[in-house]
Amino acid sequence: MSQQHPAGAPCCKKEDEKMEKRLAYINEHASEWNAEPRDSIPMELIGDSATGVNWINGLWATSNIIYKHILGDIQNRLEHISVLYGMRPPSWGHNMFKWIYREGNERADRLTWLARTKNSYVTFHTSLIEHASKTKLDGLRGFFDGGRSVEGCAAGWCIDLCVHGTWQLVAEEAVSLDASASVMFCEMIAAQRLCMAVEHILGSIFHPSS
Repeated sequence: MSQQHPAGAPCCKKEDEKMEKRLAYINEHASEWNAEPRDSIPMELIGDSATGVNWINGLWATSNIIYKHILGDIQNRLEHISVLYGMRPPSWGHNMFKWIYREGNERADRLTWLARTKNSYVTFHTSLIEHASKTKLDGLRGFFDGGRSVEGCAAGWCIDLCVHGTWQLVAEEAVSLDASASVMFCEMIAAQRLCMAVEHILGSIFHPSS
């Protein structure tokens, strides 16, 4: 049975202080988006799993064969995206995948919650993507999250495009996964599906169908 704590209780104050510190960290470490050089496009993909992000960035290693397979696919897609479309980190010396506290990843977290409650969906705002194909793309950012609870297992992601200095949501997905999936599997699937969506959107922008 959950225990209710009165407002002002020590545990509540500690949680508030913890959140304040995390939000301060997020603000202090917000990425600087460098527009130079003009022949490349800044991109950042954000998740709140330090393990998952460090695996993708090659800073940590895993011996799990399934995770290795997914990581290999993600890394290959990143290389393809970088070479074919000139995508790069938002500022030099950083990676395209970035870790953030979960307080800064609320949009993707909400999508996993929706999928765990059997509200799976995927949306691509084709009119906004088409508009981006006719002008200069200033940047791309994505958020991903995976998780499990008593309701189920799920992954979620969303993508924003920056055109003329304005960020707009162009795609998002909430997808249910097998009930036996681990948290890390959910995180890895979320990152993989985010990369697949990025490839699709960039392909639509730079190689629009006639």
